[in-house]
Amino acid sequence: PPSRSYMNKHYSETIKAGELSSLCNMSETHFRRLFESYINMPPMEYLNLIRVQKACELMKKTNEPMELISLQWRWWTSRG
Repeated sequence: PPSRSYMNKHYSETIKAGELSSLCNMSETHFRRLFESYINMPPMEYLNLIRVQKACELMKKTNEPMELISLQWRWWTSRG
């Protein structure tokens, strides 16, 4: 689905449910209901899951201190 692909590519940006629903040519209400019925979680919760997974990848693949990664995580959550 275009919404999941978009979230995976743009997870570090501000993403609103309205943008995602527009990508799918649906009303926001219908999009949220349909997304949750297929993915078993609301769109913004899924986006946060992607962000947590990316933070975990950073911890495994880089030598960046956890403090730096956590600061980046706070930036993601405050913007999305």
